[in-house]
Amino acid sequence: MAKHVLVGIDGSARSEAAAHWAAGEAVRRGAPLRLLHAWPWLGPRDTEDTGDPRPRDLRPAALEMLAGITERILREHPALSVDTAVIGDDPVDALVKAAERQELVVLGSRGLGGFAGLLAGSVSLAVAARVGTPLVLVRADRQASPQDDPTDPGEIVVGLDPRQPPGAVLAFAFAEAARRGARLRAVHGWDPVPLWAATSWIPPRSEIAARETALRRRLSETLTAARAEY
Repeated sequence: MAKHVLVGIDGSARSEAAAHWAAGEAVRRGAPLRLLHAWPWLGPRDTEDTGDPRPRDLRPAALEMLAGITERILREHPALSVDTAVIGDDPVDALVKAAERQELVVLGSRGLGGFAGLLAGSVSLAVAARVGTPLVLVRADRQASPQDDPTDPGEIVVGLDPRQPPGAVLAFAFAEAARRGARLRAVHGWDPVPLWAATSWIPPRSEIAARETALRRRLSETLTAARAEY
């Protein structure tokens, strides 16, 4: 069975932006696209007994929403295989379960601009904490800069701790850079002061430089095997 690029759709503009980004990614990977909408109360409900003002059945509206997004995606990518799913379940549980053995999971972020734009919604954070499939958060408010070069694939940035095995994170980063023809930048951040703070002694610049050189060497060694493969 083919692995999908899976997108969580909640009806918001940010989730549709994520769907369009995911469609382009699915084309790049040669994978089918799946749009999934999950909500606990999708089936028929006895509103007369409960006094619940919600419609008796939200499934048709959800299917119509997904059909509209599918139509707009196919205008841009007419050869792309797109299927949809509507699940009556908690969104986090449904996405985590649906993500098993898929190619990629794509969700929209809150996209509020500035540093707030880095924030993710509660569903995105919960899915990211539980899912084992690579996950991408797409900002809906990302605007192209006049300096952007459409022919430049840019960089893939991977954050590493050279004291830990790189594992799947580094493999994913190299594969994505190769797929896009992009540069790969490996980054390790460290703060020199806490290393000596317990002794109330600030190290001289020479010791900081020596520590940085050692970390740079270890980071380079961490990349050796993947560099040989790519």
